[in-house]
Amino acid sequence: MIKFSIIIPCYNAQAHIGRCINSLKQLMDSDYTEFIFIDDGSQDDTLTIIRSFAQSDKRVICVAQSNQGVSAARNAGLKHATGTYVLFLDSDDYLEPNTLHILQPFFVTSADILLPAVQIDSDNTSVCTNEIAEGIYSPTALYKTCKTFPTSPKLVYKRAIIEQYHILFDTTIHVGEVYTFTVQCLRYAQTIMVSNVIFYHYIMHNESAIHAPRPKTDCTIIRAIQSIAHNGQEWMSFPSFQHTIYSLTMCFTYEKYIAQGIINKAAIRLWADVLKEPLFQQCLESVRSTSSLPNQRHFIRLIQTLSPQISYICLFFLHKIRKYLRI
Repeated sequence: MIKFSIIIPCYNAQAHIGRCINSLKQLMDSDYTEFIFIDDGSQDDTLTIIRSFAQSDKRVICVAQSNQGVSAARNAGLKHATGTYVLFLDSDDYLEPNTLHILQPFFVTSADILLPAVQIDSDNTSVCTNEIAEGIYSPTALYKTCKTFPTSPKLVYKRAIIEQYHILFDTTIHVGEVYTFTVQCLRYAQTIMVSNVIFYHYIMHNESAIHAPRPKTDCTIIRAIQSIAHNGQEWMSFPSFQHTIYSLTMCFTYEKYIAQGIINKAAIRLWADVLKEPLFQQCLESVRSTSSLPNQRHFIRLIQTLSPQISYICLFFLHKIRKYLRI
């Protein structure tokens, strides 16, 4: 019986996938684990590398499909998964050798979702994330406890919930899609285990989707907000839920464009479309009224007061000045 399914969507990953595969080879006590690689129409040698691994390891399932995007690849992986629990592993990320040992307490509790600590390795920094005390929570108790729900795509999910309620990744959402998926799962979950032990290394590249500006796909953050609000209606009154939507949206708008010194028609149009979304306007007001950070409250007040176009230009130059003065 397979206990743990690890789904790895891949696209043109030959430069990074070696470390991911090596970490899977080094997993201890992994006889009841399956590795499901979904090659999403790669144009390099990614598929050849995966097939070579599959020939030498019976735990590997290799699926090739035409390029349809990471959400479609994850959905394809779910169709092949047989494990009790599922983890989505990016092809450039890697796991600690003792991952399955770390997960044993989670398997024993039979919790519906595991929210682990994650080590984020970027070009300059390495940060461990999880500011929530270890324990077992209901979704409501978790939102009451946390300040912001961690949205990095590194949770472990009970597959029975995904199957029973036909939960899939929305292939029309290209940013924030993992948190959108997670909120759907939280809607039906009873218990969430929070762990501060690290087994997942999340690699941040400058060229990754979270950094590279792509207005045509970044605009789907609006659809993500709508989906998150729809599936999380019972938590909309919690400050942490609103703060999470706010943080996620700023990641794909302010941080990706204004903070990177980008000013053009497409970026300003994206900013304007997001600020006009009623659900985000509600979110802004909630964050402004509950934030303990004066600068954040002033920031939001500026956004609320000025037109989207003027606020973009003002924030652009304010960021330039702050960067120049290093304040």
